[in-house]
Amino acid sequence: MNTMKRSPVPTELRPERVYVTYDRREQRRLNLSPLPMVPATLQTADYGLLHMPNEAAVEWKYENDLISTLTSDRERWEKEVVRLLGYPCRAVVTSWTWDRIEAGDWQGDAKPNAIFGSLVGIVESGVPLIMAGSRERAERVISRLLYCAARRAYRDCRSMVLCALDDSEIPQQEAAL
Repeated sequence: MNTMKRSPVPTELRPERVYVTYDRREQRRLNLSPLPMVPATLQTADYGLLHMPNEAAVEWKYENDLISTLTSDRERWEKEVVRLLGYPCRAVVTSWTWDRIEAGDWQGDAKPNAIFGSLVGIVESGVPLIMAGSRERAERVISRLLYCAARRAYRDCRSMVLCALDDSEIPQQEAAL
């Protein structure tokens, strides 16, 4: 007979239990499987976490969207970057590469140095910029990033819940942090 008390809270968070929200206005939605996806109207970013909305925000910029955002829609974009700073896990992910940016591999008048400088400015502001190089890699990066953010938050919350469920007396000594 097993007398070990089983925790009411699972030890780990399985990927199929991490629900991703995607902005319903997103025209080129990514496939983030194995994470299930739910449409929503997001105030910040294109992807987030349904049950932990304040934990993660990921902005996806596909080919032409990145260049037009950095040129003709710059004021709105700068506000978006500021909002991203409010999330513990945040990133801008694009299918571009630095080589393609430096080569000016797009149509339009935007100069490669100006786009390069704008991208470096995003990083300097405190928002990670991930140059995935392809849509498929961007999907893997965003899926993994959101799962890791959810897992970290889950572990933090799980510890607090287990402490609250523990019937033993709360230690009176000061915890070493």
